Amino acid sequence: MTYQQAAHQILQREKNPMSLRIVAQIAFEEGLVRSRKEGMTNHKKVNSFIETVRKNIRDIIHNEPELEHPDNDFNLIVIPEKLEKAEIPEEHVSVKEDSSSIAYMETHGKKRG
Repeated sequence: MTYQQAAHQILQREKNPMSLRIVAQIAFEEGLVRSRKEGMTNHKKVNSFIETVRKNIRDIIHNEPELEHPDNDFNLIVIPEKLEKAEIPEEHVSVKEDSSSIAYMETHGKKRG
């Protein structure tokens, strides 16, 4: 499964715009994706996921299944057809990228690391 496909699957299940960092963390935690390079730190894997999905959205050509950044917030992603009726949960509003990751981990009982 590609990073794009994993992000789309997670967004379909959660039914709301989400922090791209949180989507990446979920994708790796659930084993939906894995890094091509062995020995990468979790931080580098997550950043690679984020940059790949951002590039796909920006360049359009590889944006399949289609995703968007709502309100030009490059830290959030959403499935376009769900954008109009979706509310952004408070814990996914990105003041800082790291704060949304912390909120996800606290909500889901994960330890930072």
